Formats: sequence, structure tokens, C-alpha cells
Amino acid sequence: MLHKKISGVSRLVLFGLIVLSLALMPACSTTSDTVAPEPETEGEAAPVEEDGTVEEPSAQTLTILAPVDWRPILDYVAEDWAAETGVTLDIVSLAYDEVQTSIVTSATGGADVDIIYVDTVWPAEFAQAGFLLPVEDYVTEELTSAIAPALLDQLTWDGHLWAFPYNNQSKWLFYNETILAEAGYDAPPATWEEMEAMSRDMMEQGLVEYGIAWGWAQAEGLICDATVILGGFDAVWQDADGAWAFDEAATVAGLEFMANSIAEDGWADPASISLNDRTNLNPFLAGDTAFVTNWAFAWGLIQDPNESQVVDQVAITVIPASEGASVPSSSVTGGGGWGVMANSDTPELAAEFIQYLIGYENQVTALSLQQNMPIYTDMYSDPDILAEYPHFEAMGPQFEYANFRPVLPWYSEWSLQAQIEIQSVLTDAKTAQDAYTDLYQFSVEKAEEYGS
Repeated sequence: MLHKKISGVSRLVLFGLIVLSLALMPACSTTSDTVAPEPETEGEAAPVEEDGTVEEPSAQTLTILAPVDWRPILDYVAEDWAAETGVTLDIVSLAYDEVQTSIVTSATGGADVDIIYVDTVWPAEFAQAGFLLPVEDYVTEELTSAIAPALLDQLTWDGHLWAFPYNNQSKWLFYNETILAEAGYDAPPATWEEMEAMSRDMMEQGLVEYGIAWGWAQAEGLICDATVILGGFDAVWQDADGAWAFDEAATVAGLEFMANSIAEDGWADPASISLNDRTNLNPFLAGDTAFVTNWAFAWGLIQDPNESQVVDQVAITVIPASEGASVPSSSVTGGGGWGVMANSDTPELAAEFIQYLIGYENQVTALSLQQNMPIYTDMYSDPDILAEYPHFEAMGPQFEYANFRPVLPWYSEWSLQAQIEIQSVLTDAKTAQDAYTDLYQFSVEKAEEYGS
């Protein structure tokens, strides 16, 4: 999962893969619209037979720890799985921000958890900590040949596959065609500089309050957006060998662009430093901004009249890059899969259920139930699916320019420090140059300390 552009076969396959892209859960998301403040455990009283006796519970139960966003498909599959196997599911669902901490607590405390959702930035960390079992022995050639290689690459570390792919993600630029037309524009911006000019123009015309609102609260979403924007200035975190490679001039330029956009005389909402991947949508849904960068789940909210005042006014395109950059666009990958906990008493049964969960029929169901992005490439040429979601075609090109975040067993520690440094620039506590120097030094020193 190196932070580099996807190439070769993976790039071609993923061009088609993203054609169907309405995942409710952004893997980089910092929150959910339906967060559960406390763990919610699925369970019902044992059914009572007609003669008054209580039916004995299943002899086996699998416990799953997952973000609340995946609750609908898990609840749906649990019923069929229990009917077919007699094995029940104990589903613990949490807000995304709480999942990683809960996984660490469960693993270190020896809690009886069998299956966990694994974000694409967690495999190295969880594997080195001994939380997960490798699952490549359970993945057949038939399965791997049906899945885009990059989906497997994102969940692979140190030569092992640590989770079964379940969904994949990127970020896109959503723009209000109606507002742009009123302002005299017939196309979205091709560069960041053009977006700034268009935003300032629309602000002066009184068509929008700001051009865009970013999701730059101090959380993982900030790292995702930094990956997007820095990539558009030709800065990458790591090279193909995993060595730190973020270029000084490009990184400083990208950080200055971020800070200047929300400055006092800027063109983006200054409240962006307190917003996340869900709340930065609110101004866009209200028609107060013309642009927003977000994950595929945003489309469902944009087209929901209960949530949005811009239904049927929005289009999707690739996120721009800076003028003079070597690439025309930049984005970030996301998504994740299902892993088997090392302390599971029934790892083979856990792997069997995961294969059932990611099965073709359940992927189709997940598409209709909660717009999960399927992992099987041949689903993306299904004429019935494409007929139902015609806008998906515009989403396809973005993955050609999507970048990975750093691949580190100590990723959480790095991410937290990077969030602090980047926010220090956004809040004018540090210059972009100083933040770059401090983050680069931290990254190199920690790599030497950890030996990776």
C-alpha cells in the first residue's frame, strides 16, 4: 500500500471499478451521520415455541466489531447466515472514530471478538501488533482473479493479506452546475488556481458564501485531504520502496495553498478547521458553496430531498491539481475489508463467514441496501446497474490519480503528528516551511526508531 499512483493492470481495472461508487462509509471519514455514541450489540430474546419452551440458542456465535455504517448489510446477512449454518452473529457497531480504539482494547484485553473491519491504513499496524491472522490461505485463485489487484494490495503488508477486501474508495469533486451556470461558467475548474478564481468571482456576484468548505478538523480526514492536495502539487509521502519522499518545495506549496484558502481574505470557509467529511457537506447541500470534495457517500445525501436543497443540480468530476503539476488530478484511496482476530476461538469459521459476506449475491444486495462499492470487476459492466446509476461513469477516471497514505506499522502515531503539524499551518501557529521540516524530521527519526 505504498503512497504512489496506481499503475499497470491495477490502474486499468480500477478505472472501471470506480464506475460504481456509492459507498456509504468513507474509509477516511472522521464521522458518520448515524453515529452510535455507545457500542450497540445485536441480540434478541430466544424465541418461545408454541408449547411454551424456549428454543436453545445456537451452539456457536461469531462476534463482529464494525463501524455503524455497515450495520444494514450485516443485519441483513446475519439472518440468512444463521438460517443456513445455525451460527449467530453478535454485531458490535460503533462510530468510525471509535472503531480502532475498540479493536486495540479488544485485542490487548483478550476480548472475544472474531471479526473486525480493517481500514486500508490499519493492516501493517494491526499485523505487527499481532491482532490479526493472515487470510491468504482462505482466498482462492477464483476470488483473487475476480477482484482488482489494488484492492488486495491495500490490505497486504509484509507479504501477507490481512483482510478480505470489501469496499474501495476515493474522493471526487462535486460541483453545483446551476450556480456555475448562473456565474457564467460551463465547466468545472481544471486547476486549483482556476477553482480559486471562480470561487472569488461567485462570491463577488453574491451567488455563494464561499467557494468551498473543507473537512479539516484534526482527524484522519485531514490526512486524506492533505494527501489529495499535496499530490496535486507533485508531493507524495513515500516512494515506491517506502522511504520518506515528500518533496520540500512541493509540500510547502501545498500547505500554503491550504492555509491561504481559509485565511481572512480567502475563498474557502474558515470554519473548515472544525469540519469533517460529513459536516463540510452541509453548506454545499444548502447551496451556500459551489464545490465540495468528498467520498462517494456524498452523492446519496446530495440527491436526498430530505437532506439537500441542491437535488439534480450537482455533477461530479475529478479533483483538480495545481497549474504546472505533472498530473492533471490527485485524490486519495480509502476503503477496507474484514479481518480475522488472532484471539478468535474459531478463525476458520470466521473466515468462512467473511467469504459468505463478500459473496457475489451479497455484494449485489449491499449495492441496493446501502450502496456499497462491490469488489467484483464484472459487476461494473452490468448494464442494469449502469442504467440505474448513470452518473457513475464520471467517477471512473479519478482512481487513475488516487494516492495511498503512508504504509506504516506505526501509522496512527505518524498520522496524529501529521495532523498536528498541518493544523498548525492552518491556524497560523507555524509557517508551512517549519511544519514541513518538523514533520519530515519526525517521520525520518521514527522510521529509524521503529526500523521501518
